[in-house]
Amino acid sequence: MNRMDLIYAIAFIATIIIPLVPLAIFTAERGMDIITAMAYVADILVATFLGGVIAERYYLKRLKKVKAISPENAVTREEAKIDPGPIATQALKGLVKRKKVKVTGDGRYYVPCEEE
Repeated sequence: MNRMDLIYAIAFIATIIIPLVPLAIFTAERGMDIITAMAYVADILVATFLGGVIAERYYLKRLKKVKAISPENAVTREEAKIDPGPIATQALKGLVKRKKVKVTGDGRYYVPCEEE
């Protein structure tokens, strides 16, 4: 085994063990077995993911409701009544990344509509 293989092996093991430390503490503090704790953590992760999906759909609908469907009709977050908090920020970033929403040069948002 060369040095790089050893480094990769250590990094791989660390990515598995390090996240388990908080889970082990969480389990011990609550008197749970490890399987119950893992299921609990999985439920939280799924809820977080679904919350993000629901937020994205909501903000996409808000933009469509105010007719922000072209660069000329783009609106600010305030005009679309989208809060400035972290959930909305992450949801909008996700929508922009997947090209479901576009941002103008001055920071206004719109939903690009395909011409048929």
